[in-house]
Amino acid sequence: MLKKVLIIANPVAGKALGSEYADLLAETLIEHHDSKTVIKLTQQENDATRWASESASQGFDTVFSLGGDGTVNEVIKGLMAIPADERPYFSFIPMGTVNDLARAIGLPMNPQRVINHLPRVKTTTMDVGKVNDEYFCNVIAVGIIPEEVMRTNSDDKNRYGVFAYIKDGIQAFFSHRGYQIQVTDAEGHSQSIQTNLLMVALTNSVGGLEFMFNQATYNDGLLHFAAISGHHPIATFNAALELSFDNLSDSDLDNIVLMQSTAFKIQSDSDTLISTNMDGDLGPYLPLDIRVIPNALKVILPRL
Repeated sequence: MLKKVLIIANPVAGKALGSEYADLLAETLIEHHDSKTVIKLTQQENDATRWASESASQGFDTVFSLGGDGTVNEVIKGLMAIPADERPYFSFIPMGTVNDLARAIGLPMNPQRVINHLPRVKTTTMDVGKVNDEYFCNVIAVGIIPEEVMRTNSDDKNRYGVFAYIKDGIQAFFSHRGYQIQVTDAEGHSQSIQTNLLMVALTNSVGGLEFMFNQATYNDGLLHFAAISGHHPIATFNAALELSFDNLSDSDLDNIVLMQSTAFKIQSDSDTLISTNMDGDLGPYLPLDIRVIPNALKVILPRL
């Protein structure tokens, strides 16, 4: 690892400092690990996925992603296209608005601090989720709230950070729209839920909030399911209130459904076309066949 490193950077990430941090990362890797580095700056959608998918055939043993959750997701999609025994190591420098994967793994939100600690590294593994024919690394969400958040303006994200998502989420909070959803886990347990927010997550950080799935870790081999039971604002409020109490058991929860499994099937009880928010971008439409791929990626992290 770190002998030949591909650095894929979103140049507009981190207030348009993506290319500068890519240069700094390359200098650090060359100085402390004697790495050969190649920097590629994304210009359009799927650049990162294509470059990552070609990395093994070009002799790279490590691929770094510099950008937000969207760039991380694109790089991971590309790496997952490579056979597991040929797949390069993965690492990343968080430079986005939320940086859910970085929060889950425990990286600082400051790109400079992460790079400063890279002279000493450690390795771990992380799970990856697969939904239908696509991959995700953090969360897939269904409902009016994630639909509204997905429309958050890029300028607002740069100006207000995570509060831009909160603003748009609050607008959706007062909507009375919801969906009737059927969910079935890997063990065959099935239930029907009317909801305005449903999530299947791989980590404990969703939208920058780390209380939804307290027990989740990035390599526990599980998918973590949560759905608000009901679609009126009072149901959403009560669900949030229940989650704020750490000592409540699943049987005490009246307004939220929590499940854990290695796979979920999610479908609508109606003919309505329902979209998903997958790692902050538009994901596949329902029905969904979701499963976890345990320890899918070898990950390089700085020793903090």
